[in-house]
Amino acid sequence: MRDTVWIMRRWLRTSVRSVKFWLLFLAMPSIAVCLSFLLHGGAERAELRIGVVNMDDGSRLAADAAGYLARLEQIKVSEHEAADARRMIASGELDAAVVFPEHFGEGLRRGNPPAVEIVSIRGTSVTGYMDLMLGAYIRNIASIGRAAQDDDALFERLYASHADFRYALTAESIDDVSGKHRMSRQTIGYLAILLLFCAAQLSNLILHERENRTYARVLSTPVSPVSYMLSNVLTNLLVLMLLIAVALAVMTLAFGIDPGLPIGMLLIVLLPYVLTAIAVSHAVTAHAASAMKASALQNLMIIPTSLLAGCMFPIETMPESVQRIGKLFPQHWLLDAVGRLQSGAALADVWLNLAILAAFALACALAAAFEHARRREAAIL
Repeated sequence: MRDTVWIMRRWLRTSVRSVKFWLLFLAMPSIAVCLSFLLHGGAERAELRIGVVNMDDGSRLAADAAGYLARLEQIKVSEHEAADARRMIASGELDAAVVFPEHFGEGLRRGNPPAVEIVSIRGTSVTGYMDLMLGAYIRNIASIGRAAQDDDALFERLYASHADFRYALTAESIDDVSGKHRMSRQTIGYLAILLLFCAAQLSNLILHERENRTYARVLSTPVSPVSYMLSNVLTNLLVLMLLIAVALAVMTLAFGIDPGLPIGMLLIVLLPYVLTAIAVSHAVTAHAASAMKASALQNLMIIPTSLLAGCMFPIETMPESVQRIGKLFPQHWLLDAVGRLQSGAALADVWLNLAILAAFALACALAAAFEHARRREAAIL
């Protein structure tokens, strides 16, 4: 045990003298939280600017439909001519324009209104929402027109009763925390990448000591190979847990980002992932011929797998085929566990995620141990 502690202290002294160590340990967690804050900090829904082009001038039903849009929350309605609306959409002054065609009111009264055109350059996120809200209103009025069967007096009575009808509702306001949860989950995704890079950096110390013959000199002392490797694992574990503490402090104290679950529960989920990161880095180090080749291989593994697993961008925005590929990597199971816990799941509900992370760690640790044993046998022979 004394040998293990001595090697740990030596590796820690070597690490703290490196600029890369301080960059990974202090600067990168802050940059990761800043990046997540910039990407998701303004994710709350903004007010939509909708222009109304009424080609059925003088129609009360078309004017009432425009008034219905104006009463919706998060929507600001203004009336424009067709040419002005096109220009304002192109310049970004309007998010969308709703065009009521000629004879819209008459067709609505008869139960067969002409199609309303919704124009936007922001895509289906705007047009779909407007079609959903306005379409429901138009279908309700059209059903009144079909029920009246060309009886104008009956239509007016039904329409007036529909306009005067009031619902008795009990309303409660709740805070929308989905944006904050997305932000914290993405921050943890960036943290997952940093943990992999930091584990790789510390594990590569073994290869550096092999190349400068320090490894052989250490093993010529009473220090055993098991103590040597165990000291690197414990150093990795200590540094990575401190890195997590720094990142969580920056996230919660400096930026006020709520992780959406208790810190203790988050640490329990992160622990098997930390062990996986250490095991992966040792597996790569055991099979690499030099520190340069190990660094290249680790970069080739970390960046693509983190991208596919959803660490850099929300996995929900990716195609379904890419989402299935992302399930092959441990980063996905970490983020999935965090997301489920943020949604109210208990720790027992994510046992499969934790078991998969533990299986990743065990498999990589066995691969590293087998390769180290094979190398020692080859050196003896």
